[in-house]
Amino acid sequence: MKVKEVRKSLVTTGYEKLSHLDFKKRGDYIEKRVGEFYYFIGFGVVDLQDLFHSSFYFGIGSSAVLNILKEIYPNKDFKKEKYHVLYSNKQTRLFDEGLVDKPEYSIKNIDDVIYMIEEISGYYEEKIFPFLSSLNSLKKVSGFVNYDENVKQQSSYLPITLKTGLILARLTGDPYYSSLVNEYKDLIIEWPEFDKNDLEKVIRFLKNSTVEELKKIAGITEV
Repeated sequence: MKVKEVRKSLVTTGYEKLSHLDFKKRGDYIEKRVGEFYYFIGFGVVDLQDLFHSSFYFGIGSSAVLNILKEIYPNKDFKKEKYHVLYSNKQTRLFDEGLVDKPEYSIKNIDDVIYMIEEISGYYEEKIFPFLSSLNSLKKVSGFVNYDENVKQQSSYLPITLKTGLILARLTGDPYYSSLVNEYKDLIIEWPEFDKNDLEKVIRFLKNSTVEELKKIAGITEV
């Protein structure tokens, strides 16, 4: 098998296992849309010549937040994006936290793919998807992203996590939004100027927009 074949087999087999939950195939992902929210699962594959190592990642995205980002960054090309990722996690972190018993799977053939999907689809369906589904409003996602410390600690790129959190907080009328702004500025005080300036750009845009204006940009009426 080649990397492309392994990834295709993972996506196809994963889709077959989760199609009863209305997941669809989308390129290298398995994806389910519920209103403005998108639930996704993807697979990392590493070619070690005589075998492959693979692990999964997952998350939730929002088309509403993407619409706001398009307004903040009018010169950026968002054509290939359907949503902005609000929260994501991966198998290696779950392993570090003792939530799964292995950080990755070894794959040599289709039987190994089936074994991997059997294990992770069961865990996803029983543990992950119910949790993600409980974040069924932007207000709930905002509460999780902004006030669960693990989200920031696990972030693969903190400035994006903080920008996402501020957009969610302002959009949902979080009364502690101003406190979050000050906290997040402090969190990246030692980051490069580009990241600090980018955060300031988002803050300025949100400051100059009312909640109702943000809802209109986002294309929603409820949060």
